[in-house]
Amino acid sequence: MAPDIEINEIQLKAHLPISPEKYELFKKQTESDEILQQMKKINEEGWPMKKEELPEDLKMYWQFRNEITCIDNLLYKGLKLIIPTSLRKEMLQLIHETHMGIVKCKTRAREFMYWPGMMSDIQDIVEKCETCAVNNKKTNNKEPMITSKLPDRPSSKLAADLFQYKEEHYLITVDYYSKWPEIDKLDE
Repeated sequence: MAPDIEINEIQLKAHLPISPEKYELFKKQTESDEILQQMKKINEEGWPMKKEELPEDLKMYWQFRNEITCIDNLLYKGLKLIIPTSLRKEMLQLIHETHMGIVKCKTRAREFMYWPGMMSDIQDIVEKCETCAVNNKKTNNKEPMITSKLPDRPSSKLAADLFQYKEEHYLITVDYYSKWPEIDKLDE
């Protein structure tokens, strides 16, 4: 094996956040996945000149055929492991187990893995999840603005706050009626 290929293999293995046992499981499942074995063979022998010459199951990989590599019997799209069909459901559960919502689940998955339709699979699982639906309702409902009655005369209601500017401490006071601010520098 050429030194640059060995370096790429080491980089890809280090990039994947999986245990050695999972790594072996991915290899075993990739070897038993007919579509991935077809792709591995085509990748080794060379891709056809036209998309139409590919088996139907592989046409979805055509657009990024130049990104596909096979290292240690695993297929990668760039730095992302192409997940065998048999492990996709398990990967969806792992991606979604923290109930982070659609965007964060997609971002998390996009870092390390790929399969055709992965984004829509993630969207489906999150949209069908009751826990996510409850959490989403809580976070998307905006609290109503609490209004208070305006005062009838100046200086009958004031707001005050402390702040720091250039290592000096100040008190700001604002009249609710006139919106007039007053700033006082505080002594030590």
